[in-house]
Amino acid sequence: MDVKKFQKIHFNQTLSCLNALVSEASASIEAEDIKEAQWDIVRSIELHKPTYLLINLTNLLAPVTPDIQDWITAHIIPKIFELGVQKIGYVMPKEIIANISVEQLGEEVEEKTRASEQDLSINYFADTQEAIRWFLGKPEYIIKDIWK
Repeated sequence: MDVKKFQKIHFNQTLSCLNALVSEASASIEAEDIKEAQWDIVRSIELHKPTYLLINLTNLLAPVTPDIQDWITAHIIPKIFELGVQKIGYVMPKEIIANISVEQLGEEVEEKTRASEQDLSINYFADTQEAIRWFLGKPEYIIKDIWK
């Protein structure tokens, strides 16, 4: 399946930020599609070499299962560390079940971060503006059309 229907990836060179935006089509996403979407993010990180990774899950309509969480922790997180991303910001989904599963994934990521002694920070946000401000350490920063 074409994972581009489930997520859009944009790179903002000025901010050195890669944005993975999950679409509402995610309601029908299968485990293999989630894995391919994760590898798509890794390939984009390899290409663009961002400092920051913003994963916007506000449209996520399917829960991330424990098996997929384990797979992401084992295969994707180490690669993100290796590629030099310094901060990951999650903009959280609206659906409660999906929200719970993403938070569980975040806890696993944080545990992996501590265990591997990588200098990778992870945080959760209500919107993109908050995440970008945290990335840049600029609480008053105003973002306009950064993904065009």
